Amino acid sequence: LKPLVRLDVDLGPDASLNFPNGLGAILSPDGTRIVYVSKGKLVIRKLDQPNATELPGTEGASDPFYSPDGQWIAFFSGSRLQKISVEGGAPSVLCDAPAGRGGSWGPDGTIVASLGIRTGLSRIPAAGGAVESLTEPAPGEPSHRFPEFLPGGKAVLFTSTKAQRAWDEANIEVVSLQDRHRKILRKGGTFGRYLPASTGAPSSAIGHLVYVNKGTLFAAAFDPAALEVQGTPMPVLDHVAYSATFGGAQFSFSGGPSDLGTMLYRSGRAAGDEMRTVHWLDSAGKTQPLLANRVLIGLRTCRPTVSVWRSA
Repeated sequence: LKPLVRLDVDLGPDASLNFPNGLGAILSPDGTRIVYVSKGKLVIRKLDQPNATELPGTEGASDPFYSPDGQWIAFFSGSRLQKISVEGGAPSVLCDAPAGRGGSWGPDGTIVASLGIRTGLSRIPAAGGAVESLTEPAPGEPSHRFPEFLPGGKAVLFTSTKAQRAWDEANIEVVSLQDRHRKILRKGGTFGRYLPASTGAPSSAIGHLVYVNKGTLFAAAFDPAALEVQGTPMPVLDHVAYSATFGGAQFSFSGGPSDLGTMLYRSGRAAGDEMRTVHWLDSAGKTQPLLANRVLIGLRTCRPTVSVWRSA
């Protein structure tokens, strides 16, 4: 086995990261580029270059995800699902998305996404077109979120829960695109993702299901052909930033055949945390500090960085 290499990527003093709802930084499929949300806009940067470039027309962006070939980035903005070329240019609107909660771009040229609260997953042509319902929440399920295509594009992972703001008790599920049969893979986690055993491995090869519970990344052997978890999940990384309120987590894997295997994540506790001062508001509308010291609410406040793990 090749040793792992960990790199901390300083995004610079002008970056301002805040990912309260879902994923805010992603790797390209070949592991050479990072796209992140800064000050409400998409910013793209090659990992071997010091400077980043804002993608114009992406104001209000959230939850970006790449096309399989790495040439397009889909994202939510202005109550719509949109896409933009990695080279820039004007974004294209794909469909309405009142409250997007994650998406995945499949190898067949379709996108599966969560488009709103109290909705299931939907399928959308990546070139634009009619929206097709894929899953329907059961009674008591707020929504289905954070989908990801499995190898071969015949099934999709997603997260469901029986109660709002209870994502540490959520279910990692899978749905077949052929017959729309749903199956619970793991109870007690959010933001399920599939990690192949090695780059270029056959789509049927045993890999790992990874997910977050209370800020710890867990992994369990997973058979993508049988859609079955094998063995007991094991903790592999602590202090991964995530949101217990919205269910999103801050980690991303590359998946290109030329990539050695790279993981991008942000350290922290619950996403969207920051240093705040508590104030007293009187009847005249005047405020004064209630506490002399600032109160830590979640993530540490520091110069924005993300961590990269890759094989040497």
